[in-house]
Amino acid sequence: MSQIISNTYNFFSFHDSPITNCYLENDFLYFEFEFVFCFLNNNKTPAIYSSEGYPKIVIHLKRIINWNDFEENKTVSSDYKYHFAELIGKTFLAFSHENSRETIEYSIGVIHFELFEFQVIVFPTNLFLFRELDKVELLTMSLNEFPKTNLPVSFHHSQK
Repeated sequence: MSQIISNTYNFFSFHDSPITNCYLENDFLYFEFEFVFCFLNNNKTPAIYSSEGYPKIVIHLKRIINWNDFEENKTVSSDYKYHFAELIGKTFLAFSHENSRETIEYSIGVIHFELFEFQVIVFPTNLFLFRELDKVELLTMSLNEFPKTNLPVSFHHSQK
Protein backbone atom coordinates (compact mmCIF):
# COMPACT_ATOMS: atom_id res chain seq x y z
CA MET A 1 0.00 0.00 0.00
CA SER A 2 1.38 3.37 -0.99
CA GLN A 3 1.72 6.09 1.63
CA ILE A 4 2.46 9.80 1.60
CA ILE A 5 4.42 11.32 4.49
CA SER A 6 4.82 15.08 4.72
CA ASN A 7 6.10 17.53 7.31
CA THR A 8 3.93 20.34 5.95
CA TYR A 9 0.19 20.79 6.00
CA ASN A 10 0.23 22.73 2.71
CA PHE A 11 -1.22 19.83 0.73
CA PHE A 12 -3.59 18.32 3.30
CA SER A 13 -6.73 19.51 5.05
CA PHE A 14 -8.40 17.61 7.86
CA HIS A 15 -11.07 20.32 8.17
CA ASP A 16 -14.48 18.90 9.16
CA SER A 17 -13.11 15.38 9.52
CA PRO A 18 -14.23 13.38 12.56
CA ILE A 19 -11.40 12.35 14.89
CA THR A 20 -11.45 8.53 15.07
CA ASN A 21 -8.56 8.09 17.51
CA CYS A 22 -6.38 10.38 19.61
CA TYR A 23 -3.73 9.47 22.17
CA LEU A 24 -0.41 10.58 23.63
CA GLU A 25 2.48 8.13 23.79
CA ASN A 26 6.08 9.02 24.74
CA ASP A 27 5.67 12.73 23.86
CA PHE A 28 4.09 11.86 20.50
CA LEU A 29 0.51 12.95 19.98
CA TYR A 30 -1.40 10.82 17.46
CA PHE A 31 -4.54 12.00 15.68
CA GLU A 32 -6.37 9.64 13.31
CA PHE A 33 -9.22 10.78 11.08
CA GLU A 34 -12.10 9.51 8.99
CA PHE A 35 -10.84 11.32 5.87
CA VAL A 36 -8.50 13.99 4.57
CA PHE A 37 -8.61 16.36 1.61
CA CYS A 38 -5.37 16.17 -0.41
CA PHE A 39 -3.86 18.33 -3.11
CA LEU A 40 -2.41 15.57 -5.29
CA ASN A 41 -1.02 15.18 -8.76
CA ASN A 42 -2.70 11.85 -9.40
CA ASN A 43 -2.13 10.27 -12.81
CA LYS A 44 -0.90 13.68 -14.02
CA THR A 45 -4.19 15.31 -12.94
CA PRO A 46 -3.58 17.91 -10.24
CA ALA A 47 -6.75 18.29 -8.19
CA ILE A 48 -8.18 18.06 -4.72
CA TYR A 49 -9.03 14.51 -3.71
CA SER A 50 -10.54 13.10 -0.57
CA SER A 51 -9.09 9.96 0.92
CA GLU A 52 -10.54 7.60 3.48
CA GLY A 53 -7.16 5.89 3.79
CA TYR A 54 -6.60 6.15 7.54
CA PRO A 55 -4.96 9.61 7.57
CA LYS A 56 -2.95 10.65 10.62
CA ILE A 57 -1.12 13.58 12.12
CA VAL A 58 1.76 12.61 14.41
CA ILE A 59 3.09 15.47 16.54
CA HIS A 60 6.29 15.35 18.58
CA LEU A 61 5.25 17.63 21.43
CA LYS A 62 7.59 20.01 23.17
CA ARG A 63 4.88 21.21 25.58
CA ILE A 64 1.20 22.01 25.79
CA ILE A 65 0.62 25.69 26.51
CA ASN A 66 -3.10 25.54 27.21
CA TRP A 67 -6.22 23.57 26.35
CA ASN A 68 -9.72 25.04 26.51
CA ASP A 69 -12.86 22.94 26.27
CA PHE A 70 -15.71 25.34 25.47
CA GLU A 71 -18.49 22.78 25.84
CA GLU A 72 -17.66 22.02 29.46
CA ASN A 73 -16.30 25.53 30.05
CA LYS A 74 -13.04 24.20 31.47
CA THR A 75 -9.32 24.50 31.00
CA VAL A 76 -7.39 21.26 30.97
CA SER A 77 -4.27 22.06 32.96
CA SER A 78 -2.63 18.77 33.84
CA ASP A 79 -2.69 15.07 33.10
CA TYR A 80 -3.24 15.87 29.42
CA LYS A 81 -2.57 12.26 28.53
CA TYR A 82 -5.88 11.19 30.03
CA HIS A 83 -7.96 13.80 28.17
CA PHE A 84 -7.01 13.08 24.55
CA ALA A 85 -9.49 10.20 24.28
CA GLU A 86 -12.24 12.80 24.88
CA LEU A 87 -11.50 14.14 21.38
CA ILE A 88 -12.65 10.93 19.66
CA GLY A 89 -15.82 11.67 17.73
CA LYS A 90 -15.25 15.44 17.76
CA THR A 91 -14.86 17.33 14.49
CA PHE A 92 -11.36 18.56 13.64
CA LEU A 93 -11.39 22.15 12.38
CA ALA A 94 -7.83 23.43 11.93
CA PHE A 95 -4.12 22.89 12.54
CA SER A 96 -2.22 26.17 12.30
CA HIS A 97 1.01 27.94 13.28
CA GLU A 98 1.38 31.47 14.61
CA ASN A 99 4.05 33.19 16.71
CA SER A 100 6.09 30.01 17.32
CA ARG A 101 3.12 28.08 18.65
CA GLU A 102 0.78 25.60 17.06
CA THR A 103 -2.97 25.50 17.44
CA ILE A 104 -5.43 22.69 16.96
CA GLU A 105 -9.06 23.73 16.83
CA TYR A 106 -11.82 21.18 17.14
CA SER A 107 -15.60 21.44 17.36
CA ILE A 108 -15.75 22.36 21.05
CA GLY A 109 -12.27 23.54 21.96
CA VAL A 110 -8.74 24.60 21.17
CA ILE A 111 -5.28 23.34 22.14
CA HIS A 112 -2.17 25.57 21.97
CA PHE A 113 1.23 23.89 22.07
CA GLU A 114 4.86 23.92 20.95
CA LEU A 115 6.30 21.08 18.93
CA PHE A 116 9.60 19.69 17.76
CA GLU A 117 8.16 18.40 14.49
CA PHE A 118 5.10 16.77 12.98
CA GLN A 119 4.19 14.46 10.13
CA VAL A 120 1.06 14.00 8.09
CA ILE A 121 0.70 10.35 7.06
CA VAL A 122 -1.82 9.41 4.39
CA PHE A 123 -2.47 6.03 2.83
CA PRO A 124 -4.35 7.30 -0.23
CA THR A 125 -6.92 4.53 -0.55
CA ASN A 126 -10.57 5.02 -1.38
CA LEU A 127 -9.51 8.13 -3.29
CA PHE A 128 -12.32 10.36 -4.56
CA LEU A 129 -12.11 13.37 -6.85
CA PHE A 130 -13.37 16.27 -4.76
CA ARG A 131 -12.83 19.04 -7.32
CA GLU A 132 -10.46 20.22 -9.98
CA LEU A 133 -8.20 23.17 -9.28
CA ASP A 134 -9.44 26.61 -10.28
CA LYS A 135 -7.42 29.08 -12.39
CA VAL A 136 -6.09 31.00 -9.36
CA GLU A 137 -4.87 27.80 -7.70
CA LEU A 138 -3.20 26.68 -10.92
CA LEU A 139 -1.37 30.02 -11.19
CA THR A 140 -0.37 30.39 -7.53
CA MET A 141 0.53 26.84 -6.55
CA SER A 142 3.69 25.06 -7.51
CA LEU A 143 2.25 21.93 -9.08
CA ASN A 144 5.62 20.19 -9.17
CA GLU A 145 5.58 20.21 -5.33
CA PHE A 146 2.28 18.31 -5.14
CA PRO A 147 2.58 14.74 -3.87
CA LYS A 148 2.39 12.44 -6.90
CA THR A 149 0.41 9.22 -7.12
CA ASN A 150 -0.88 6.83 -9.75
CA LEU A 151 -3.98 5.51 -8.04
CA PRO A 152 -7.47 4.63 -9.16
CA VAL A 153 -10.02 7.34 -8.40
CA SER A 154 -13.75 7.11 -7.82
CA PHE A 155 -15.99 9.99 -8.73
CA HIS A 156 -18.76 9.18 -6.26
CA HIS A 157 -18.55 8.33 -2.59
CA SER A 158 -19.86 4.93 -1.70
CA GLN A 159 -22.81 4.68 0.66
CA LYS A 160 -21.83 3.31 4.03
